[in-house]
Amino acid sequence: GFTANNDYSVIATDEVNKCTAVELFTIAKDINAPEVIMPTVPNITCIDATQTIIPTVNPYDSHNVEFSWTGGSTNTELTVSGGGAYYVTVTDTKNYCQTVASVSVVKDVEDPEIEISGIDNLTCSKTSVTVTISISNAANVSYDWGSGATTDSTKEFTSGEVVTLVVINTDNSCISSATISINQNTEKPNISIPTPKEITCVVTDVDLLVNVSGSGNYEYAWSNLQTSSTTTVDSEGDYMVTVTNVSNDCEATASVTVNKSVTTPDVTPKEAEIGRASCRER
Repeated sequence: GFTANNDYSVIATDEVNKCTAVELFTIAKDINAPEVIMPTVPNITCIDATQTIIPTVNPYDSHNVEFSWTGGSTNTELTVSGGGAYYVTVTDTKNYCQTVASVSVVKDVEDPEIEISGIDNLTCSKTSVTVTISISNAANVSYDWGSGATTDSTKEFTSGEVVTLVVINTDNSCISSATISINQNTEKPNISIPTPKEITCVVTDVDLLVNVSGSGNYEYAWSNLQTSSTTTVDSEGDYMVTVTNVSNDCEATASVTVNKSVTTPDVTPKEAEIGRASCRER
């Protein structure tokens, strides 16, 4: 048999005239498969929904190289939208040698997972609230609290407002949003004290009552150290009460004056007209 890369000759003889001819030939060996170099393919992300795989083939001749991709495409390149491994078989149509190459494509389209802490109501005692954001599934993110992108994951609120927070994963351009509501309850109690009676010789003490409009849980602190909505006093003077709304720690203060009228009548006896006994009266 013949083997590749060797020289051979063939001799042909004419049977009639016995003339001969000699032809030399060489059987070449061509079993070189195409060299296929697969590129590094960028990730498929929320902003780049597809990627194109373009392999490099050496030597490359569009007339004698054929491609066969995973899924059946025979194009020289392949556009993909999913993650995973993609294979291509490159065939040299002259020697039918083949090379199989593959590349892995990552699909990263996961939205940031937003976790919020620190939400609370603003009250008379809590004048600021700091909200903190944490992202459990992304390392590189930016935050937009409504005034432009920032890397600050916290925001201080000093008034009631509703904010739409936008978080962007800067690695894959995926976006998540959350609505943050901060309520402000700083309404003071609306209180009044009716004018009390006077303290007199008959009325030796009076009740003071503070009225609070609206429902709620309130605490009372009178200037005479009483802690209910009413207090009884037996002395004239000014009395003050502070009412605190337990739900928001807001306070209101009112005062009232208790008068005392215990002046006794000024009784001055008239001088008795005592006459001297006359002789007649004796």
